[in-house]
Amino acid sequence: MKTNRPLFKLTSTAVFAALILTATYLSLPVPGGSGYVNLGDCLILVAALWLGPLWGGVAAAVGAGLTDLILGFVYYAPATFIIKWLVAVTMFLIFKVLSKTKLHFSLCFIISGTLAELLMVMGYFVFEIFLYGLGAALFDIVANSVQGVFGVAVGAVIYSVFHKTDLIKKLFKE
Repeated sequence: MKTNRPLFKLTSTAVFAALILTATYLSLPVPGGSGYVNLGDCLILVAALWLGPLWGGVAAAVGAGLTDLILGFVYYAPATFIIKWLVAVTMFLIFKVLSKTKLHFSLCFIISGTLAELLMVMGYFVFEIFLYGLGAALFDIVANSVQGVFGVAVGAVIYSVFHKTDLIKKLFKE
C-alpha cells in the first residue's frame, strides 16, 4: 500500500485524537464520586505504539485535553494535556526497550502500559495537591488507579488483536 506518509501520520493523529476524545467523553463514574472510567487511556496507549511518541503524544494530549474543555473541567485541561502526552511518550519508549527482549509483546504492553499509567496517577496526584490539598489528592489516587488498570487491560486486548494483522503493520510502520 502506497501512502503519503506525512499526510497519513497527520490524519491518523487527528482520527486518534477524535477517538480518544469520544472514548473519554463517554465515561462511567467511579463509585464515591471521584473520577470516572473510560476507554480513553487504552486508546492513548495504543496510539502511542501505532503512531510513535510524537504523533501518539499529540493525539493523546489533544484528545484528552479537549475532553476536559468540553466537559467543563477547564482548569484540568493544561495538566491533562501534559500528563497524557507524557503517558504516550513513556508508553512508546518503555515498550520499545522491552520489545527488544525475549518478552512476549503482550507482556511488554502490560509492563510499559502499567508504568505509563503510574505516571498518569502520579501526575494527577501532584496536580490535585495544588488544586484541592493532600487529602483529596490521596483520595483520587484510587479512581485514577482504577482508570489506569482499566486502560492497560483493555488496551492490551486491543493491541493484541490488531498486532498480528498485516494491515496494521503496513499502515503504521515506516
